Amino acid sequence: ALDSLILQLLEKDPEQRPPSEPREFDAEVAVVVRAYQAVIDAYPHTERAAYCALRLSGVYQYQQRFDEAAELLEKTAMEFAGTREGMKAIFNAGLLHAQGGHDPAKAISWLSRVPKPAKNPSDPRYHEAAKYYLSAQEQLVKCELRLGLDRQAEQRAKAVKEDLPQFAEEMDGFYEF
Repeated sequence: ALDSLILQLLEKDPEQRPPSEPREFDAEVAVVVRAYQAVIDAYPHTERAAYCALRLSGVYQYQQRFDEAAELLEKTAMEFAGTREGMKAIFNAGLLHAQGGHDPAKAISWLSRVPKPAKNPSDPRYHEAAKYYLSAQEQLVKCELRLGLDRQAEQRAKAVKEDLPQFAEEMDGFYEF
């Protein structure tokens, strides 16, 4: 129920709203924020709380409250380290710093923590872990290039292609060194 409400709210483009709607829209977003926070408070240290924290950080980002989003993601990443939710929070924190925060150095510190997937493609969690790892590596290359670390970025891309050959073509499509 929370997900459908948040999706409805986020589909409303603030630039497209009629002038009479902003207060109502802000009130609706406030309801969503309170709902996610209520779940986090009611079920601390649970998968449900982590899920809501990830969603709440997305609302904060949508509202351009990047510092609050980053703080929530970083807290969630630390609390749920070693779990699926922790991996998502680590990746999202890195992505937020890379894109919303325009801080490639801080993004690197977070994205480099996304774990490499286990070498067992038959494990049902492998594909999701591989997706996050590959996306993190792509973002790391972008951040390194932004910082002028071209050689390091090239080495990273080469290592990913060697470690995960199934993604070599995708990496080549993004970067040519």
